[in-house]
Amino acid sequence: CITVNGVPAPELKVTFEPQGQVGKKSLIGSASAAITDAQGKFELQYEGTSAKGAVVGKHVVRIESAAGGGPAGGANAVALVVIPQAYNTNSTLNADVAAGNNPPVKFELQVPKQ
Repeated sequence: CITVNGVPAPELKVTFEPQGQVGKKSLIGSASAAITDAQGKFELQYEGTSAKGAVVGKHVVRIESAAGGGPAGGANAVALVVIPQAYNTNSTLNADVAAGNNPPVKFELQVPKQ
């Protein structure tokens, strides 16, 4: 689940990028990504496939806005949240993925009001 300033955050792209090594072998594998739902929840899927999940091991987590905003004032307008670089390009967020089922991961982002 992802919250922004304590509120569940929909329409954010979450990417888990495998990092590091296991023994002498580099972690190789596809990144996994998802878009958060109305409650800020997400289910990762390997990029470029329909398979759900993420590579076992340590990951850098990047979070960015996925919504385009919609028509101004229209019924389908979506508030665009600008996510600071500390959560995407220069992310300091990390997650460990274990084999099997993993408990939901929660990220609580603090974003300056615009």
